[in-house]
Amino acid sequence: MEEENGVTIFGRFFSNRELFWNGAIFLLIGVFYEVISLGNQLPLDWKENIDVMDGIDREWIIPTIFFVVSYLLFDRRFFGRNLQEIINKFGYTGYFLRKFSLVIGLIFINLMLKSIMLITIF
Repeated sequence: MEEENGVTIFGRFFSNRELFWNGAIFLLIGVFYEVISLGNQLPLDWKENIDVMDGIDREWIIPTIFFVVSYLLFDRRFFGRNLQEIINKFGYTGYFLRKFSLVIGLIFINLMLKSIMLITIF
């Protein structure tokens, strides 16, 4: 029987496929939450006059929690559970560059999705 790749989190085994899709879903939920909370506060002419965005309350705790959970799921998906094996394979520089690229990629995807959704929905 072939052993499936994945990790055990809180006593439940998650395959790599589940980790990836759960990370993507948590990222999208965080984006949707922030877009809806920001979009309800925007006036109708916000696209023409960007200065009206200064007075808007931005909630950051809940979207940050969703972002961190999605990062942890993607981290487990791409780096697995054996840290020493990854470091031996890529070296410290390669390991940190891959971690850095994961964070920057998630931030970029998060910001692009928020921008696209704010412009198209509101």
